[in-house]
Amino acid sequence: MTDTGPDMTEPQGRVLLLANGRGPGRKLWKKLRARCAALVCVDGGADSARKLGDVPDAVLGDFDSASRAARSAFASVEWVRLDDQESSDLDKGLGWVAEKGWQDVSVAGALGREPDHALANIGLLMKYRGVLNVTLHDRRQDLFAIEGCWEWQPAGEMRVSLLPVFGPCTVTSEGLLYPLRGLKLEMGVKDGLSNRACGSRVRIECLGAPLLVCVERGGGGEPVFAPALAK
Repeated sequence: MTDTGPDMTEPQGRVLLLANGRGPGRKLWKKLRARCAALVCVDGGADSARKLGDVPDAVLGDFDSASRAARSAFASVEWVRLDDQESSDLDKGLGWVAEKGWQDVSVAGALGREPDHALANIGLLMKYRGVLNVTLHDRRQDLFAIEGCWEWQPAGEMRVSLLPVFGPCTVTSEGLLYPLRGLKLEMGVKDGLSNRACGSRVRIECLGAPLLVCVERGGGGEPVFAPALAK
């Protein structure tokens, strides 16, 4: 194993981080891999990649979770040791891809197994705000943060939740079944749980803190990605 990663100094497109949580289903995995130029596993995520029959471009972490089977299977892959004990493996992974110059990041395996880890991983959307364009994917939903105005053309009817987990915000929407007209959202007071996009173009304007958007694409739908970083 070496301490230098693959040649990713001129990144193009989207990078996929595979964390050590509940892995994505094979249908979603194929869709994500088709849209991502590189695969980076975060420690035990290497075992998920092996089970999915895939080979990462790099494996990151302190390697306390990756099995011997994964280490053997990916012996020719770059293993990048990141020993910072003050940060989670996913946090270190996001920091590493940011240093390499990537902006568009999809993360699988960060939700669905341990609630405390899932909440901490959602919090990383704020830490890397303005640096990375991060989307968290689980088997049924895509999660990302928006600020200002976001427009999206849904592929049919889809459940959408707007959650003010990062702080109070005022939201106005168009194209949702239940429109929000300058509605103040605040956790424990008022949220936008279980709204619906019905196929027409959606426009959401958010003032105040960033807003967490959760799109339920179902088991076979196409993934939805966070909007591009503001230039």
